[in-house]
Amino acid sequence: MPHYELGPQYPVTFSRKPPQMLVSDFPTWDKWRRQNMAFWEYFLFNVALTMREFPPNLTQEQLKSATYVLGKRIDVVAVRKDLVWLIEVTDRAMLRSVGQAVAYKEMWSVLKPLPQKFEAVILCNFTDDDIRFVCSKQNIRLIEISPL
Repeated sequence: MPHYELGPQYPVTFSRKPPQMLVSDFPTWDKWRRQNMAFWEYFLFNVALTMREFPPNLTQEQLKSATYVLGKRIDVVAVRKDLVWLIEVTDRAMLRSVGQAVAYKEMWSVLKPLPQKFEAVILCNFTDDDIRFVCSKQNIRLIEISPL
């Protein structure tokens, strides 16, 4: 059965580097968080999703561990009562970022961990016109912030 692990909720004021976020991505995240935290109720970090079928005899703890090890990880899930953003944070958005956002969007649509409407989002400092084009075609919100 496909599975997910949302993990703990963090207040929007949480200002330390989130669990598993790359040190190089943290300044991008922190700048955006400070500018936008009023719009969100809470954040989830390092959210694991997997479509893998696990043996039915696994205990809840084994299932949680397997999901943690094998799941694909969303950097940030931003939550408010009417909307969820699945956020891939990166300094430079490239094809890899788009692929991750598409995968998260598709898995989330099947698993439905939270009932709100959701969007896939790439948060970055830099990208190029090709990535902008692909994101628009894939309905991925692309947010470019100034690194300064």
